[in-house]
Formats: sequence, structure tokens, C-alpha cells
Amino acid sequence: MSIDAIRAALNSVARMRSDGFTDDMIDREFARQGASYRLADLEEQVSSMSNKARLVGQGLTLGYGDEIEAGIAAINPFDRRSYDQALSDTRTNIDAFRQMRPGTATTLELGGAILPTAAAALATLPAGGSGAAPIVAGTAARVAPTLARTALTGLGEGAVYGFGTGEGGLGNRAVSAAIDAPLSAVGGVGTNIALRQAGKLGGAVLDFVRRRLGNRGGKRVEAELQKLVQRHAASNQMTFDQAVDDIVSKIGTPQEGGRIMADISPDLRETLRAYKASATGAANPINQTLERRSKDARGLARDRMQESLTKTSGNILRLFNKGAEATRRAASNEYDKIWETGAEADGDILEVLRDALGREADLADDVKKLARVDKAGDDFFEVLEDGTIEFTGPVTLHQAEIVRRAISDKAAESFERGKGSLGKAYNNLEGNLREAIDASSPELAQVRSVWAQVMRQQEVFEKGQKALGKSADQVAIDFEELVAEGPEVVNAFRTGLMSSYRAKFADRSRKSLAKHLADDESKDGMILRMVVPEDELDEVINRVELATETGETAGRVLGGSPTAETTSRIADMGSTAVAEDVVSALNANPLAVGRLLFRAKSALQSGLTDADKQRVAEILISEDPGTVMRALRDDSQLAKLQAKINGLARIVARESSALAPIVAAQQAQPLTKPTEQGLAGLLN
Repeated sequence: MSIDAIRAALNSVARMRSDGFTDDMIDREFARQGASYRLADLEEQVSSMSNKARLVGQGLTLGYGDEIEAGIAAINPFDRRSYDQALSDTRTNIDAFRQMRPGTATTLELGGAILPTAAAALATLPAGGSGAAPIVAGTAARVAPTLARTALTGLGEGAVYGFGTGEGGLGNRAVSAAIDAPLSAVGGVGTNIALRQAGKLGGAVLDFVRRRLGNRGGKRVEAELQKLVQRHAASNQMTFDQAVDDIVSKIGTPQEGGRIMADISPDLRETLRAYKASATGAANPINQTLERRSKDARGLARDRMQESLTKTSGNILRLFNKGAEATRRAASNEYDKIWETGAEADGDILEVLRDALGREADLADDVKKLARVDKAGDDFFEVLEDGTIEFTGPVTLHQAEIVRRAISDKAAESFERGKGSLGKAYNNLEGNLREAIDASSPELAQVRSVWAQVMRQQEVFEKGQKALGKSADQVAIDFEELVAEGPEVVNAFRTGLMSSYRAKFADRSRKSLAKHLADDESKDGMILRMVVPEDELDEVINRVELATETGETAGRVLGGSPTAETTSRIADMGSTAVAEDVVSALNANPLAVGRLLFRAKSALQSGLTDADKQRVAEILISEDPGTVMRALRDDSQLAKLQAKINGLARIVARESSALAPIVAAQQAQPLTKPTEQGLAGLLN
């Protein structure tokens, strides 16, 4: 649309709105007149970026932006408009924007006016607060000179602004300047005061709203939590933000491997103990949370250890015995299949049998007994008077195996009685017979190998069960030897060891087990680190450490009567919050004044109400990292808005002398314009 078309359309809109037309009625009237545009099209045309820039420029140049633009157009060889025509077009655009978007226009012009002031103020903002006394003393010292400077500056700036925004000749502009100057001085002081208090009240209200909407608790709760974070930061040589990140990164349920704040350090643990002792209604949630977490963490540590050591879950002893029994039964079935074939012993086997059975009458008697029990036939040989052996018929492999087992039993019996030499002799004899049988029947050799593995694993399993009764050095030696035998033997040892660990976990009197396992210098901890697969050790240790921390938290917070440390911490509760409320009240924060008046008694005692204490305790036992983050550091949009408003309030309080006169002059223009026009008419 052309400038003339915009001007005509705006005049029509102004006339229709003065007659009470709504936006829909205005659009219908445009349609009746045959116009190709609607109100939204007009607003879009007027609200262009160039017009927004013009409004910012007006504020930045104290009202001379339109004339500067017209001057540039006049000397531009590509722009054929005269200075007066360009000035008229620019002012039409500015007036159109003000008419269609009055609020936005005022904001843009004020924004332009405050840009130099804001830049200067930001460059000189202090790094942080310095306590209550300097604030109280400094407030009066700053306010009076600022207001005086605002009044003096307002006279000059009002005159300049009035002259720049005036229209017409020199007389018109002089009248505008003369009227705007005193109005800017008086109005500027009032605006300065209003903006100061509005900034403080707005910041206080937003602070209240964001705490309620964000479920953050009051100022006292936030101050108390920040005090705890600052102590954590100091003890760990961190910044405040680093300490918050460190705490929040560890928060979670035991299933997630997470902590609560009270698990993280002894200081936070002692603090929670104090809140449990002093906050009515906090004891039950604390008790329930800590007991549940301790129980869950111990169970999770046990289960993770078992998964790593045995790749199983549940009752280890039952599972191992069930597996071993199944293997033994399968091997026994294979033996039976071989025996049923009636395979006979060859000459090499018979030769070894004669030698073995003729050495000792007791052995021959044991063979007959064993053969009878095993239904292998006990009459396959006779011992003659001269001690020689005579076989009564063909000897089966089953019968030969009976003789081998009897010799093996004799060897074990001899070693148990301390007859080592005799035991070795029997072992050699058993070995010779086994080699002859295996050479004759590879199938039997394979079955016997499986059986031997089952028996060896049973032996090693029992060795693992007894490992915790040995020194860590002896277990290291034993385990190294077992590793050389192969993974099946190692797994049997780990399973037996885990069976003992499970028994200790189940023993309520062994609540310190997790602590010992977490300690790499304790016997339990050293043995655990020997046997857990290396690629799973870190995760197992993390679970054990979590069980240790949750157990220590529960033990410290829930156990025993209040100590001097507990009493001291109760007395310290809320000290920071009271100080901050006093400082805020002295600095004209209306909500802080209300808190001090409404809760004067509790403020003078502990600084925290019972509800405040319960809220702090809730954060200390929270398993939700989002909740803890919001309590310790608010990154919400409301918090960002509050920070911006607080920053703007500081800028206004520091450098409002530049902005206040312009605000006053702008707001007074509709009232002074008729007077300006009348006086200008007299002068002209």
C-alpha cells in the first residue's frame, strides 16, 4: 500500500473506532467499500520491521529519528522525494504504527531511549551483594542524588525531546520544548520512584509465583538448601554451580544406581538427622524412605554380585545341586547303557585285575561287596589258597570298573588315616587299571570324564563356600590354581563363594557386609575383587558402594538419641533465611516485610517454620533429580524472567535519570498537545 492509501485507511479506522466499531465491523465496512485489504492486512503493513526500527530510532535520538531519515532521503540520488515529503511519509508511518500498535510503539521507543543507559549500567554493575549494612546505608545515599539528577536532567532532556517531537516551524517546536521541560522534570522524578518500586514489587511477586508454581518452597527453604550446597562446594573445592551439578547427577532410585542428597556426604547425612529430630511430621517419610532404600540397595548389590559371579539369580545352593544332580544322573544313564552291552574286558585289563585283587584280601572282599550292591555280579573271580586270582568266566567292563572304584576308595581311605605311602601305591594301581579300561572303551572314558568333572566341581563349590574363612592371600593362591584348571572349575568356586555371600547378606547382624565389600583393603573386599570378572567389577563395586552409603545414611539418621552435633545443627537452621529476609525488608521488598511481620516469632527463633523444615527434609530424601535441581537452582522461564526484571530494576535504580524524563514527556503529550498548538498559534 502507498503512504497516501495507508493514511486514508488509518483515518477511516480512527473514525470507525470512535463510532464504536469492532474489528469485525471494520472489516465488513472495508468489504462494503470494495477495499482489497482488511484490518489484519493493514496491521501487517504498518507493523513492518522498518517501522519498528523507526520507533526504536525515535527513542534513541530523542525524537529526531524522523528528521534524520528525511535528511538522508533528501540527499539520496535514488530517492526523488523532497525533505518535506520524506518527513511527512516517515511521520505517517510512525503515527500509523502508534495508532495500530500503541503498546508496542511505546515499548520500542522506550527501548531505543534506554539502550545507551542500559549499556553504561551493565558495564558498571557490581559482581554481587555485600550484606545488609551496606545496603541499608547505601540506599539513602544513592536515592537522593539520583532523584535530584533526574529532575535536572529531565529539564534538559524534556526540552530536547519536546523540540524534536514537535511538528511545524521553530515557534511550534519552542513551545513544545518549553512545556515538556518542566513536565519531564516533575514527571521524571515520579516515574523514577514508581519504576523503582514497581521493579522491586514485580521481582518479589515473580519470586513468590515461581516458587509456588515450581514447587520450590519459600525463600527460607531456598536459602537453607543453598547453604548446604555452599558447604558441599567448599569441602570439595567446587563452584556453587559445579556443586549443584555434582549433587543432581547422583540423585535417583537404588534401581537406577542413584543416591539421595543425604547419601552424598556425612555433612548432609548429619543435616537430615537434625531435620528428623526437629521437624514434626518429617520422621515417618524419612524413616520409610531410608529403610526402603537401604533394603533395596543391599538386595541389588547382592543380586548384581550373583549375576556377575554365577550368571544366575535366586537360591544358588538349590540351583547348583539341581544342576550337579542332573549331570550325575545323565552320566549314570550313560554308564548303564555301556553296562547293558555286556562289553568284556580284554587281556590287558585282566592282567591288571589279577595283580590288584591278589595284593590284599580286604580289597577282594570290598570288590565283592561293591559288585553285589551295583548288581554287577560278585562271583566273577575267586581267590585261591596260594593267593592267586582265578576268573570264573568272562569279565565285563562293568566288573572291571567295580574293581577300579574299590581301589580308588582304598587310596582315599589310606590318605585319611595318614598312610600316605600306601595311598600313593593304591593311586598308582588305580591309574594303571583306569588307563587299561579307557584304552579298551573310549565311550566309557568319556562318561568317566564327565563324572569326574561333576565331582571336581562339587569339591570346588564346597571350597568356595569355605573361602571366606581363609585369609585373602590363601584364597588368591587357591584361585590362581583353579584358573589353570579351566572356566568350569572357576565358575564352581565363584558359585560356592556367592553362596556364602548370600548367607551373610541374609544375616541381619551383618549389616556392615556391604561396607567391608566396598573397602578394597578388607578381606571381604579383596576376595571380591579377585573373583569378579574384570569387565564387570566397576558396576559391582558401584552397587556395593551404594548399599554402603544407604546403609550408613539409615544407620546414622535413624539410630540413637540426638547428639550435641544434632542440637547444634538444629540451632543453625534458617539463620541464612532470617538474615536475607531482614536485608530484603530493609531494601523495601514488601513480601519480605510481610514475612517478618507475619512470622516474627518463628523468625526470631529458628528462622524456619515446621512446614519449611519438612520441605527441606523432602529435598534431602528426594529421588527425583528434577525436583532436586529445581530446589537448588531454578532454570525455569519464570526464573529467567525474574532475573531480567531484577536486572532491569537495578539499571533503572542506577541510571533512571535518562529514561524517566522521556517516559514523562511521552505520557504527557496527549494532554499538552492542545496547549502547544494554541500557544504556537499565538506566536505565529
